[in-house]
Amino acid sequence: MSAAVETVEVLDRPWELLRQALEIADADEARRIVDDLGTSEAARAVLHLEQSEQVQLMELVGAETAAGLVEQFPDAPAAALIEELDAEDAAEILDELDGDDQADLLGELSDADAQAIMAEMAPEEREAVTQLMSYGDNTAGGLMTSDVFKFDRSETVGSVLQKMASTDDEFERFRGQHPYVVSGDGRLVGVVSLRGLLTSRRAEMLANIMSPVTSVLPDV
Repeated sequence: MSAAVETVEVLDRPWELLRQALEIADADEARRIVDDLGTSEAARAVLHLEQSEQVQLMELVGAETAAGLVEQFPDAPAAALIEELDAEDAAEILDELDGDDQADLLGELSDADAQAIMAEMAPEEREAVTQLMSYGDNTAGGLMTSDVFKFDRSETVGSVLQKMASTDDEFERFRGQHPYVVSGDGRLVGVVSLRGLLTSRRAEMLANIMSPVTSVLPDV
């Protein structure tokens, strides 16, 4: 078999490329393969690996890349993989997911595995995901996420735009979303369009340009 034919066959089976990277524990190469394939295609390739290889890959590429792959897995394979990881590694991967995805995934695990992973989470994150998990699957609470783009109604347009322009990861993940406006005690009171922010005076408070919102109880 010629080298050209072998190359074509490997490209037709991208999981073999990942397997080669795993054999030499090359994290940079594994991440490059994932990037080149795209997260969706890479996830399909990962599912062709043996479970022990999947675990090795998750540990090798780091929490951020691993979380991007896990997000693309069906629920059952995702849960099966997370259960095979050390609780600390699993918690780091879940930390990269949105709150609703965290709750959904933890809900697929045994109580013992879920509790072990949650014990490795930061207290505030553990509290948020515990709250989400307490709601029924078909309720508003069960469908919502605790990760929202929000600002206090007393903040100015200028301060919000400055934060949105930040390269901070905290705001990068919310780019393109309309910010929610909350009161001093954290209650949702409105929403601001991105166009409204860009066309308002920098000194204007959000309370003066926000639109009212309709909300429902989380257990409805």
